[in-house]
Amino acid sequence: MSTRSGTALNLSFAIVHCPNSYNLCVSTDFFDRLAAQLRANKNAACRRAIQRILDLVKKDYEAGGHSPTEAEREFRRLVENDEACK
Repeated sequence: MSTRSGTALNLSFAIVHCPNSYNLCVSTDFFDRLAAQLRANKNAACRRAIQRILDLVKKDYEAGGHSPTEAEREFRRLVENDEACK
């Protein structure tokens, strides 16, 4: 912990997965935040579907399948079209 003018600074760092792919060392935390938002006020079946879709989209993204914007759009589209979430 470092201090500046008597004020403590809390520094934290995320561990980032760095696969040998197009999206080198890119965090997928934004997917987790988006999934949490999409799960709000959904039934249990839809929440399970969102988790399943999240895992698939993360794997594809880490393999270099999409840019962050494309991956987010694909994630939202898959959730909207899933039978459990209609």
